[in-house]
Amino acid sequence: MFGKRIDGPKGRRRAKREPVTLAAAALTLEGSHSVMIEDVAPTGARLRSHRGGREGQQLLIRAGEIKVLASVIWSARDECGIVFDEPLDEGALELLKREAAWATLLGMA
Repeated sequence: MFGKRIDGPKGRRRAKREPVTLAAAALTLEGSHSVMIEDVAPTGARLRSHRGGREGQQLLIRAGEIKVLASVIWSARDECGIVFDEPLDEGALELLKREAAWATLLGMA
């Protein structure tokens, strides 16, 4: 799972997280709300939102052309960690990073 350590608290994470700042939408059965993707890896991401998320909650994340199903695996205050149902392929991961770079360049992030 994204962010989980392999061998305890001092171990290494399974997936390297890439810092990004990208606006996205999180859709649930209750509705949708805006989120910021703050870091991303092929297997998951960290989101920031005024609504947070509940552990176990199912989400559809929409960011630009990317749509991905995910589950909340941890939540604290206005942040949550999600794990994607299917890992992002390299093309999708690069597209997210490119979208984030453009948003930063244009002053939207």
